[in-house]
Amino acid sequence: MTQVHNMTTFFALAERAPDDVVRSEYETFQALSHLKDILDALPYVAAILNPQRQIIYSNTALMDMLGSKSIDELLGKRLGEAFDCVHAVENDGGCGTAEACRFCGSVQAVVRSQSHGVKVTEECRISAQRDGGIVSYDLSVTATPFSFNAAAYTILAVKDIGDEKRRRALEHIFFHDIINHAQSVTGLLTFAKDIAEPSEIDELMKLAHVASVELMDGILSQRDLLAAESGEVRLIKRSLSSSIVLQECVALIGHHFVAHDREVVVDDLAFNIVIETDETLLKRIIINMVKNALEATPVDGVVRVGCEKTETGIRYWAHNTTSIPRHVQLQIFQRSYSTKGANRGLGTYSMKLLGEHYLNGRVSFVTDPDNGTTFMFDLPL
Repeated sequence: MTQVHNMTTFFALAERAPDDVVRSEYETFQALSHLKDILDALPYVAAILNPQRQIIYSNTALMDMLGSKSIDELLGKRLGEAFDCVHAVENDGGCGTAEACRFCGSVQAVVRSQSHGVKVTEECRISAQRDGGIVSYDLSVTATPFSFNAAAYTILAVKDIGDEKRRRALEHIFFHDIINHAQSVTGLLTFAKDIAEPSEIDELMKLAHVASVELMDGILSQRDLLAAESGEVRLIKRSLSSSIVLQECVALIGHHFVAHDREVVVDDLAFNIVIETDETLLKRIIINMVKNALEATPVDGVVRVGCEKTETGIRYWAHNTTSIPRHVQLQIFQRSYSTKGANRGLGTYSMKLLGEHYLNGRVSFVTDPDNGTTFMFDLPL
């Protein structure tokens, strides 16, 4: 971590150009004949940045994407600040200076382009704080250096690839995971037709049941996520037993392949109280927490789960003995980010979306090498 003019930074320089300099640079480009027409003709966001990574000019596509009424709302801001990125307010230096900014594709692209004088393209995930909730952006960002009036600038092209990332994720889930589960069910039932021994048939039926549960869970999880992102979730609240909900989730996850050769133990002190909430969403959050813990647990390992009373409500938690590396911690709730490979990264994101946007709770985690990792969902009563 470095310090510039009393402003701390974990990555990019924090210093900024004065407002009057930013305004002067904007007016210089605004005066160029046809520049606005050329940039507005482009089908994607195009902005010009000064050496301090501040926006000094942009086309209307950026204003349209962000709902800005005037360029004045964007001048002098960095990209993360314009998008209301949650990390842009973590440090007094703003966008590019927080610890998480080290892994931001947008900041990386601009810094590398400026330092090496080359065109750089990176993918960028932004979690933006909007209207009391989190809006996730998947962007492709291209930074290209250029000189004008003996000064160095950067042209920043930004393309929204959210639909593409969603399509890829869904294709992976439906054309890979779900087809595999469907093939397992079909294969087991086909095999069972040629077996006469009742005990062997019973065993195959049990395996077919497990595969069918996984198949249905994969379909329903995507249905819930798509509905949540499009704002189509209708909450159906009813009275539930907090501990029974937990036990039912553990029973369901026991049929999932991630629980194979691993044990899920419900804490003896699991708190029981009647809660009023949406059962489907609550169970989806808890199941995702437990699945996440199981995926990080070695064979023959144990995941512990529980629920406890807090000052404002109830907390569900899932603990495993493996810690999360720091670079993963900083990106874990971002859409499309995953440690399991490309086109994944929906589990922790959906926990955050469903738990905080719809159930008004808080999803968080704590992790360290000595104590492992605990994911928590705090539900207010």
